[in-house]
Amino acid sequence: MTIVLLRCILNNKTDQKFPPFLALFQKKPYIMQNVLPTYLFWDIDQDTLDLHRHKRFVIERMLQYGRPEDIHWLLDHYSKDDIVDVIKRSKTIDRKTASYWSIHYHIPEKEILCLNRPLIQDCFY
Repeated sequence: MTIVLLRCILNNKTDQKFPPFLALFQKKPYIMQNVLPTYLFWDIDQDTLDLHRHKRFVIERMLQYGRPEDIHWLLDHYSKDDIVDVIKRSKTIDRKTASYWSIHYHIPEKEILCLNRPLIQDCFY
């Protein structure tokens, strides 16, 4: 049974009935025509967001707070080089997220900025 379900997921067949936990791994085409989910981009005006010009912001936000369907969309719309570049240069993603994506993309931890900063910054006083 599980082999059949996994094959259906990998082949993108949606005619089968899936248990609720497997539905998370299905690709859901909810992001169409520049409409991004409001639970990720609640603090900005989506009419002014350009997916190409603001790709670093979009990638950071989706890597940090995205659901599995958001990650599917991200991997479909941005190249691996763009995502790796954001992971290496980002100061806003947390250490846990950076560690996960460094393992996923085989990036050495020395190359990731947020993993090389100290946890506690020196005080200014």
